Amino acid sequence: MCRPTYAMLKGKEIALSEALLGQSYSCPNCQKELKIRNGKQGKKHFYHIPIDKTNESKIHLSAKEGLLFWLKENVPNGNWGAERYIKKIKARPDISGRIKGKPVIFEIQHSPLTANELNRRTLKYSELGIYTIWVIPEEEFKRNPKAYEKYLHALYKGNLFLWSKEEGLKVAHFFYKTKTKRDIVYKKVSIEELYFTNSSSNFKVRGVTLPEVKIMTVYKWWINKQKEEFNNFYVLLLILLIVILFVSIIV
Repeated sequence: MCRPTYAMLKGKEIALSEALLGQSYSCPNCQKELKIRNGKQGKKHFYHIPIDKTNESKIHLSAKEGLLFWLKENVPNGNWGAERYIKKIKARPDISGRIKGKPVIFEIQHSPLTANELNRRTLKYSELGIYTIWVIPEEEFKRNPKAYEKYLHALYKGNLFLWSKEEGLKVAHFFYKTKTKRDIVYKKVSIEELYFTNSSSNFKVRGVTLPEVKIMTVYKWWINKQKEEFNNFYVLLLILLIVILFVSIIV
């Protein structure tokens, strides 16, 4: 388990000297919950809350174990492992391995993070030549996306990656039918559909500029979904017009 020298609180770095007893923080390396305590020699330090004491960690652990098993089954030569320490950036990603020989990291995003913090972590991985996919446990995703979910949706070019206990890796795409009405469509993802690319550069989401970083994502699959809905709407409209015309002739 990593021993961080600082913690995160609402997207801000908190030094050990500034941390308060009883306050919950998040680990900058593994995202798990941190608190502070005095050691045997009276020195204050951050420590991780044991997994079985927080429901949040159970959700995170369940998603990590499920995704790791799924990756080992679908990419058996990927050398997948959990929480391997990357010394250069002092980080311990949830899952790391290789797809088609290229290094890939999967991070399970359960606790809300600011776009700035997501930005910072993704950029660190990218600078090492690592492709990153942030994944949200499906049971945590609501129909009204949170700010960080919108950020990830933009980062992955219209895809929000979800982990489903029943279906495995999925993506969600949300778009506005009108200015106020949002629709969400989903798709189960196979390894073959993932492709390597860079995120869009100089694109802002809620005031945060997305860096051009190495990512894996899925091609714009929702376009066909939208076309289907569009065609179905006009088929129904045509049927309705025929019925109205037929009734008017009879009357």
